[in-house]
Amino acid sequence: MKMNKINILYFFALALFFLNSCEEDPMEKELYFKQVYLVGAAQNVVTFDLMYADEPQQAYISVGTGGSQNIDKDVSVTLTHNDATIDWYNNKYMIDMPVMYRRLEASHYNIPSMSTIIKAGEVYSRLPFEVETQNLNCDSLYALTFKIESVSEYQTNVEDTVVILNFNLVNKYSGSYVLDASKYTVSQDGDEEILTLTSTLFNITKTLKAIDKNSIRFFNGSASDSYINYSTMPAYWSSLENNGVVFVPKGDNFIAKSWKNLNIVNEGECTYKNGKFSFWYDYMEGNTHCRLIGTLTK
Repeated sequence: MKMNKINILYFFALALFFLNSCEEDPMEKELYFKQVYLVGAAQNVVTFDLMYADEPQQAYISVGTGGSQNIDKDVSVTLTHNDATIDWYNNKYMIDMPVMYRRLEASHYNIPSMSTIIKAGEVYSRLPFEVETQNLNCDSLYALTFKIESVSEYQTNVEDTVVILNFNLVNKYSGSYVLDASKYTVSQDGDEEILTLTSTLFNITKTLKAIDKNSIRFFNGSASDSYINYSTMPAYWSSLENNGVVFVPKGDNFIAKSWKNLNIVNEGECTYKNGKFSFWYDYMEGNTHCRLIGTLTK
């Protein structure tokens, strides 16, 4: 009798094992609604780096799908523009910024098609287009808006259907650098030039901003290039006008030029190698002749 009970329990446990083995794996089923969205729309703004160049530059916007499983059929997605989004974003987030977003003029871009297809089994698709960067203003925040107009399958994520695509204009020299330099006053004793050290600048972060495909701009000496270090936006722009320096190509090297008001009296010398500018140039501070000698290292 005892043996029969053991056998019954054994077969019962075995039956339960086979029943559980036949249950479907929940990960093999779609656990969420499949949705189509614009990549980056959750953050409102996506920044895309574009090189200053003579020829059109390639850009794209990405469309994605969400869900626990990849899509099992092709999805056609059609986009449109929604420029009111730029005004909404500027009024909400950009009031205290130096520059607001502005729509890129139609003459500067070409979008062959506003539709793209996310292939079955894929997660993303790109909608490519071209942008003419040659004559764009380095101090403008150019942008295009994209909105999902329709999808052939599934549904759109209502919160991620519109995105502002901002274009960050760059060149091969632009970016974040560290300034190490010495500042001197320059005087003459007959034909002899006398340099007197007045200050040293160590480990100061500088942003070198592309202004065309080969030239970059930065704030002279210790002047800050961050707007948060100025009490007002006019103060920031005034500092840029009074302290802006541009490295302009000359042959295989560079020379220093004034951006606006800085009185550069000697364009000096500047070389670039392995991510480092080595330079000197002279400028006037009131009636004082100054020279800055240093390096900018990427």
